[in-house]
Amino acid sequence: MELNTEINKVFGEEMAKIFAATISEEEIKEKADKIWKDLNNKIDRWGSRSDSALEAEVKRVLLDELHEKIKEIIHEPVNEEMF
Repeated sequence: MELNTEINKVFGEEMAKIFAATISEEEIKEKADKIWKDLNNKIDRWGSRSDSALEAEVKRVLLDELHEKIKEIIHEPVNEEMF
């Protein structure tokens, strides 16, 4: 089973290298530029502006981290002398 998995992994990596070699550098740059533009695209609708996909994801991650920090602070034991 492990040998089969290793063979598939190596075969997959080699196929990816062969496929990547067939793509021109210009095509890769065009796709990368389009993806970057799409990530940073801000949608304006009826006078309201929504965040780009990149901004929305960054905000989501930061909010998740903030919620975790708040939970940690809330669950810390309270020092009676501080009251």
